[in-house]
Amino acid sequence: MIRRKIEFSHHVDVPFSQKEIVFVSYRHIDKKICDEVLNQLYRIPSVAVWVDNQLSAGEYFDNEVEQAMGLSDVIVQVVTENFFTEGSYTMNRELPLAHKYGLTVVAVPCGNASDKELSYIQEHANYVCPLDDCNSIQLAFEKIHSEFISMGFKNKFMHLAKRIGTWYLTPKDMFELADGYLKLLDAREEEFIPPQLTEDTVKRYIRAAAFAGIDGTDYLMERMKMKQ
Repeated sequence: MIRRKIEFSHHVDVPFSQKEIVFVSYRHIDKKICDEVLNQLYRIPSVAVWVDNQLSAGEYFDNEVEQAMGLSDVIVQVVTENFFTEGSYTMNRELPLAHKYGLTVVAVPCGNASDKELSYIQEHANYVCPLDDCNSIQLAFEKIHSEFISMGFKNKFMHLAKRIGTWYLTPKDMFELADGYLKLLDAREEEFIPPQLTEDTVKRYIRAAAFAGIDGTDYLMERMKMKQ
């Protein structure tokens, strides 16, 4: 279960399920620079942003970071000279986690970087968007969102399944998850169904979608009965 402390800043006029969740990684000493990056991200309607400014170091810090990372699609890495210093949590913990969870990495170099640092950034990032290039972050996310739109059924299903356990699912999202669950069962591809999407959860989603008046819920319920 995702703890309620994990919240996202986003444009409410775009459904949450149609957004890329963006984890913003930065050294706290670079907060002012991070704020500049956030100002650019908040202008992009297709993203929902998580940043750890509501957390303080302590017992639950690492757990909250990993949970937020597990929900995310993209990590934006604010890279200054502090990123490379000894004991850097952003480099030693958050970047490896991003690779573990398969996040798209957007590196934002701030200031002058050495050749060695630039090489490291290019090796670990999918996109490199210098902060002083005012259009690079916007253009990168346009490409990322375009890739999301063109994803196949399974990838879209897994993208939406990440939201299970949050309070951001709409009845339409629940319908899509239930429909995807049944399609995967029909195709005998149960391995793509996440463990949190149980049969009882699917039934609950169908009832919620029916209550909201989503077309097709009667058909889904009949398909569920046939599986029993």
